[in-house]
Amino acid sequence: MSVESFYDILGVTESSSQDEIKKAYKKKAVEHHPDKGGDEEVFKKISQAYDTLGDENKRRDYDNQKNNPFGQGGGFNPFEDFFNGHFGQQFTQQRVVPDKVVDVNIGALESYLSFDKVITYNRRVECQTCHG
Repeated sequence: MSVESFYDILGVTESSSQDEIKKAYKKKAVEHHPDKGGDEEVFKKISQAYDTLGDENKRRDYDNQKNNPFGQGGGFNPFEDFFNGHFGQQFTQQRVVPDKVVDVNIGALESYLSFDKVITYNRRVECQTCHG
């Protein structure tokens, strides 16, 4: 599943100037505008591509992400591949721990003077890891 790059959508190269990108956007936008009988989805892609490439900072971030072998555009994560290969799937699975809400009464003086509070509560279920 290949994702079309913003440069391909606008029909420009990565070395194109901001002026060339702007001209290509205007040409494509007029051609594919929904009010002129164009496809709305194609117009949205063109607008999104220009929104990113038309801004120099967003364009730089897009290029860096696209060229980063460890980012989303690179296709693999060597650290995850290494740990999964040697230790199984345990490093990619995350435990979900439910939140525990505990009411604590703190007075104005305790808050102002930054007192320490010791909070003790009982668990309803024994922890499988530490048996606590």
